[in-house]
Amino acid sequence: MTQTMTLRKGKSGVLVYGMYQYYRSMLKMKGSLDKRNEFNVTFKEYCTVIRLFNKKVKDALIYDSFIFRMPFGLGTLYIKKIKMYFKLTPDGSIDKRKLVPDWNKTVKLWEKLYPGLSKAELKKISHKKIVFFMNDHTYGYKFTLHWEKKYCRIPNSGPYEFIFAKDNRRELATVLKSNPNITYYE
Repeated sequence: MTQTMTLRKGKSGVLVYGMYQYYRSMLKMKGSLDKRNEFNVTFKEYCTVIRLFNKKVKDALIYDSFIFRMPFGLGTLYIKKIKMYFKLTPDGSIDKRKLVPDWNKTVKLWEKLYPGLSKAELKKISHKKIVFFMNDHTYGYKFTLHWEKKYCRIPNSGPYEFIFAKDNRRELATVLKSNPNITYYE
């Protein structure tokens, strides 16, 4: 018996409710949809399990330098340690395309250099100095979540990437600031 169903989709892919619908349809196909079955869970219970699992994986990645091998040949996830190298442009200045601005320090610098100017007036000034993060606390390394696709069995997975949510990136930054000597993979 083949069953086609449409999954509810959002901006970034299939929503949790769509996955829950698929889970319920698989239970129905296997004849396990009676109320006494332990796999017959409500949507709220399903979301709780998903949330707890994702939190455990995230904590293991950040705090324990864990390599998470995803099921069904989807590849592996881990925190990657990357040495920052600075390149020079032909005119002799540093190439700033891959550097991340430190906006707190930049605004403080602008307040010193251009006292009393409003934001609108500051926007009109071209070639203002910008302060960038140099990651001195991690000895010049930056850290990112890496999806290793070497053993990924999904066709055409090259253009896709896995990006940490903003809260998770901030948690990683907090952990690195408190203990910059955590060993991650290069």
